[in-house]
Amino acid sequence: MFMFACVCALAAAVQTPHWRSEVLFQAPVKLSGCAIGDVDPALPGAEVAAVGGNGGVFVVGRGAEGWTGQEAFLATGEMIQCAIGEVLPDVPGLEIVAVGKAAGAEREPGDGAAFLVSRTEEGWRGERIHGSARLVHGVCIHEGRVYVTGYDQRFVRLAFDGTSWTEEELASLPGPGKNCIPMGDAFVIACSNGSLVRLRAHDGAWQAETIDQREKGRGRVGTDGKRLVVSDDDGVFSLIEDGRRTELLHGSLRQRGAVLADLVPERAGLEMATAGYDRTVRVFWTAGEGFETVAPYTDTERFHHLAVGNLDDDPALELAACSFSGRVVLVEHVSGAP
Repeated sequence: MFMFACVCALAAAVQTPHWRSEVLFQAPVKLSGCAIGDVDPALPGAEVAAVGGNGGVFVVGRGAEGWTGQEAFLATGEMIQCAIGEVLPDVPGLEIVAVGKAAGAEREPGDGAAFLVSRTEEGWRGERIHGSARLVHGVCIHEGRVYVTGYDQRFVRLAFDGTSWTEEELASLPGPGKNCIPMGDAFVIACSNGSLVRLRAHDGAWQAETIDQREKGRGRVGTDGKRLVVSDDDGVFSLIEDGRRTELLHGSLRQRGAVLADLVPERAGLEMATAGYDRTVRVFWTAGEGFETVAPYTDTERFHHLAVGNLDDDPALELAACSFSGRVVLVEHVSGAP
């Protein structure tokens, strides 16, 4: 296990008015996925989990001397995304599920895999809980179960019965699954063939329908339970509401973040956020009949994921972004500012 301290010089990011950004951690490898949750009961508040190109699963938390990170587990292949949730109720803290390759790099041929990482009295522990014939790219945790999707074009539910893991294929997808989220009584999967698939149980059977279709691949998807935001391979970031898609950003580089959350409690409504290959974190909000936007942080490398959660006692939620530079970046609104 390796411990890394935040490099203070990197934390001196240029601040946008009313927004603050801070580099919490510098990993020695590129980072592709991140999530926020209380995975280490020994540390105050929630932590950021991030996964890297070397298979590393890093945990970044607030210690006595500020933010520090450690490599909690080293998987056998490159990890692409991760999720945090309650999977093992008898184990203190939440668990991390990381997905990617069983061995080697993302772009190399070979099997995919999912790994469960948990905190025990003896330290961090990791185990492989799922294997696939292709890269596993997306993961979410809902009601104690793990859901994964990937380039085998399947959506699979994994469950732990106290002694072993079982799995069930819930749907065959129209394209490789890139990202998946729960949404009420359903799941939404972003696929690289351009489809957004909603999956829900009806009369004991799972039914899948394409609720939005584009020519370009979908990268990430987020929700507030009713609406969706989705980031795409052609640089488009959109809000989907009542079956209508509204483009908030039309760039030229892949977007890899999709958040819809209350980032500014002082302002009515929720904010929408994305980050991507343009190296920039962007936040949008409704203003009259249109939208306003701010770009609180720009990195030196491409962003590959954006997570939202509460990392302190402030009622506002914070964003955590991870990039190919190896940085985990905090972005938050300054409370009380317009």
